[in-house]
Amino acid sequence: MDEFADRAPVVFFGKEIADVYRPVATRGSEPLLSICVPTYNRAPKLRSLLHSIVVQCAGLEQEVEIVVSDNASPDDTGGMVRRCSETFPIVYSRNRTNEGPLRNIQILASTLAQGKFTWLIGDDDLVLPGGVRLVLEVLRTNPEVHFVFANTLPRGADEYTAKMRDGIVHGEDFPTDGPRKGKYVGDRKLAAFDELVDPNVDEVFLGALMCGVSRTSAWRAYPREFSSLSGSWGGSFHTLEGSYPHAMVYAQTMVGKPAYYLGTPVSIAFWGAQEWLSGVPRLVLLRLQELLALYEENGVAAKRIARCRAGLVENSRAALATMVLDSATPGFEEFSVNKYIRDNRVVAHEVFDQLDTIVGTARAKRISNRLVDEAEALVKVYPRIRLPQGVDGGVNPQASSAFQQAMARFQTLLNQGKLSEALSYLHMAKKAAPDASSAAMVDQVFKMLAEKGLYGRPGGTPATGRVRPSR
Repeated sequence: MDEFADRAPVVFFGKEIADVYRPVATRGSEPLLSICVPTYNRAPKLRSLLHSIVVQCAGLEQEVEIVVSDNASPDDTGGMVRRCSETFPIVYSRNRTNEGPLRNIQILASTLAQGKFTWLIGDDDLVLPGGVRLVLEVLRTNPEVHFVFANTLPRGADEYTAKMRDGIVHGEDFPTDGPRKGKYVGDRKLAAFDELVDPNVDEVFLGALMCGVSRTSAWRAYPREFSSLSGSWGGSFHTLEGSYPHAMVYAQTMVGKPAYYLGTPVSIAFWGAQEWLSGVPRLVLLRLQELLALYEENGVAAKRIARCRAGLVENSRAALATMVLDSATPGFEEFSVNKYIRDNRVVAHEVFDQLDTIVGTARAKRISNRLVDEAEALVKVYPRIRLPQGVDGGVNPQASSAFQQAMARFQTLLNQGKLSEALSYLHMAKKAAPDASSAAMVDQVFKMLAEKGLYGRPGGTPATGRVRPSR
């Protein structure tokens, strides 16, 4: 690395773990934005990413730095970075041993980045032409924000290969009018980061690495060292930290602070190329549930989290079926149907509808395992209650609202095993029924409870004992 400045050690939590080479032009600078790339053994893809960045950074040396953290790659990553640095100076750091993907990200954002803001981008992504300047413009004109959601264009891995020219994939070869990760149109400042915890912004709740531009100070202040799990990212999905370490930092540092939604796409994310795709069921059924709980624990409103859970459950149909039916699925031993129901009790009906279908498939295919047995036992005892999706015209809206609220409260208490309290709300729902069909539906609920031995008689008194809560 002769073209770089003298080598300097990188000290991380009191230990020398890497060597950083800073071009003379970048020493002592305090740029507005650090574009940070964690990488391991993927020099060809890293070449395309760095090319997509350096070609648009001419004249931005005082505002932008590009930082690459090489996790002890055995390939020509260092040489490739040196060649790209001939166009724009790149800070290159090489870990002395493989620190694992989690710690490599933390080293970048907390120790190597010198900018006020850090934009983490995977080595298999691309920055769209003009993307760097768009992000800079947001940061310049909104100095009070702590976080920017930078929209991306999801594309298939096959498109990456098909678009390659002379060994490089070019961002300008991709149309920008296709599907976007963030569904909202336009760019806007937000009063609080919390508004970005929304499935219409990111269905993995800011877990998409390339979409987060955050204050570097948040990373520097994060008190705990990430684990040093080595190998591919997929090998570390046993914990939330091992799945979405960056989102954990956001959840614990950004809630309540001003943010910005940049709806204009500034990058391309290629899905299907990742080595960790076999771990998707574990991610969506376990890790994303934990991430939502962490957001709520740190102050994101319960109603917002409930909406996120509803969307997540709907999008997790295939993952739930795979997890329950196939005992070889990563995360099978860790997953609990009871806990999944409890975590998503606000949409318990949807969960049970999915489980009902899965149990039917298991019977038809003669599949038997721990999760199938657990799901079947729960489906047998759960009251199948349907809230009406609408009422005939002319119904009193206030009465309809009272009815829906009473039924929702009934369901929540029933899930918690509080049968007597649930019953009182069922009676309230009967009184507030806005039409004959709704009243008939409540009577049907009483009847089903009685048939299951959970209620003395339709419309009458509770049976002895309590409903067993989901565990």
